[in-house]
Amino acid sequence: LIVSTSIARFDNPTPGSKGKYYMDIDVKIRNMEAYKKKKLREIYPNPFIIGKHNFVRIVFSLDESADVKVLIISSNGRIVKEIEKRNMSEGLHQYDVTWNGMNENNTPVPSGVYLCQLRVGNFSEMKKIAVIRR
Repeated sequence: LIVSTSIARFDNPTPGSKGKYYMDIDVKIRNMEAYKKKKLREIYPNPFIIGKHNFVRIVFSLDESADVKVLIISSNGRIVKEIEKRNMSEGLHQYDVTWNGMNENNTPVPSGVYLCQLRVGNFSEMKKIAVIRR
């Protein structure tokens, strides 16, 4: 939430000029507790248009250090690609995943709806990704 608390003109403009202004801005971040939870936050671009987009970005947060897996899963439940598998520390983690629509065998996946799954210990969350092949 950004709120302008005051605006003041600090110059003496000539007729027809726009002038210069000084602005105080008060920035408040609310609900930081929401970022201290395990959560799969964003996947974009979505739809992922192969040929137009170079990668899919996956954003998630953790509430403690943990072993993390990020998987791409087909609509029939098969793992298409393991994006990430490692121990990570607490905080907001952001990845620029350069998944180009290929599976583990470097074979192109067909157009369709896929799931991105975040696995952290016993916790699991999924979000859909639409893949469009031109």
